[in-house]
Amino acid sequence: MDNTFKIYKDFDIINDPISSFLRCSLVGDYYNPPVDYGVLTESIKMNAHHESALEAKTNILSSCFKPTKFLDTNEFQKFISDYFVFGNAYFVPVRNKLGGVMQFDHRMANNIRKKRDGSYIFRLNTEVGQDITEIKEIIHFKAYDPTQNIYGVPKYLGALLDIVLNHSATIFRYRYYKNGSYAGFILSINGEMTDDDLKAINDQLKNSKGVNNFSNMMIHMPKGDKNAVNLIPISEIATKDEFVNIKNVTRDDILAAHRMPPELLSIMPTNTGGFGNVKDRATVYYFNEMLPIINRLNGINTKLGMKIFDFTEYALIKSNSDK
Repeated sequence: MDNTFKIYKDFDIINDPISSFLRCSLVGDYYNPPVDYGVLTESIKMNAHHESALEAKTNILSSCFKPTKFLDTNEFQKFISDYFVFGNAYFVPVRNKLGGVMQFDHRMANNIRKKRDGSYIFRLNTEVGQDITEIKEIIHFKAYDPTQNIYGVPKYLGALLDIVLNHSATIFRYRYYKNGSYAGFILSINGEMTDDDLKAINDQLKNSKGVNNFSNMMIHMPKGDKNAVNLIPISEIATKDEFVNIKNVTRDDILAAHRMPPELLSIMPTNTGGFGNVKDRATVYYFNEMLPIINRLNGINTKLGMKIFDFTEYALIKSNSDK
């Protein structure tokens, strides 16, 4: 049975908590990740703040990386991007004929699976089935998960439903405008009108919906006064306010899950005072979020006895100290 976590239309966070899905099911002789990787990759495309936060993390850490004889910047960027998206990142050593390591190449986390015996495979879905390749040597860098030690999990899982809700609100608003249903209203007519006139008005209102169907309408009522025709909106204001509230609340939840200052994602402040000094916020973010990851990567150097990773000081810290 596949117990990987998937977001369904009827998903109930109360009765089906996310943590109950975070188990690694055994399929044949390899384990499935505790989270559906399809959900994680789709979530990147669903929300601009989520995508920007992942990209910003990758860029900040890549800006501090120094290429080594074993690893270039391109391979490192792919490696660390996988880590932030999936909570797992992989390198395989490339050896020369004498058995020495020449370099480390990135392998896509989306296709790596761990077997029951502790070894790894590279699994690729093709038109004729699965193409599976055994991996003899691999470096597995993972985010800690207290529920299992087979795979890591990304640290934004708590915001997945916010990502989906934010996306759903945008889609609803897009369809709302595209369909021409900009406002629900009641048209109240108190003056004298014939049945033919009422039918003509009714037909005109029905035909006013849809793309490029905006038009003005004139109603001639010889015996009517200024109160003879009233347009009473019933949904426009409420719909607009609800859309803005959903977007703002889910955005804040997503940024909180990434622990990312909003100004680093080019989000404009809504208050007159702004966000303050951007360099100071970026520096704090580096020390709180990036430096611990750098320290863990340097730990791989120590464990393997070779300098795969090398880092420089964050450029903003250096610029601040030069003043």
